[in-house]
Amino acid sequence: GSEEGIAFTVSHEGLEARYVLKSNDCPIRIGRDPENDIVVENRGVSKFHAELRLPSTLAAGTRATYVCAVDLSMNGTALQAPGTERPSCLTRGEEVALPDGAVLLMPWLQKVKGIGATEKVSFELHYEVPVLSPTDAGEE
Repeated sequence: GSEEGIAFTVSHEGLEARYVLKSNDCPIRIGRDPENDIVVENRGVSKFHAELRLPSTLAAGTRATYVCAVDLSMNGTALQAPGTERPSCLTRGEEVALPDGAVLLMPWLQKVKGIGATEKVSFELHYEVPVLSPTDAGEE
């Protein structure tokens, strides 16, 4: 039906997880708190650091073609889009569209200098392209 979601995978430290976001679903939450969908063990990452959600501009009944990242953190989240030289920092609370192959980096700001500085955690996002089955292709 028209309520089909958008499917994508998120790769993190060699692990790949598949998600499907439908229009009425809760966003996918990333952070240190165990309540999150994606739990990150990193001191620089906030308890609820960022969300992956459908664009709020999406009209009811239309299929999403991309997901957005929203930064909710103290230390920031950056987006490295494919083919760009350096990551750009997300504005807190703003939806940013994620292209296929986008990499999210968190935390963006390094509070701790020198020894013990937190490593950045990266998440790579890839959309699943829906494959038409032969029965869908030729028939009206």
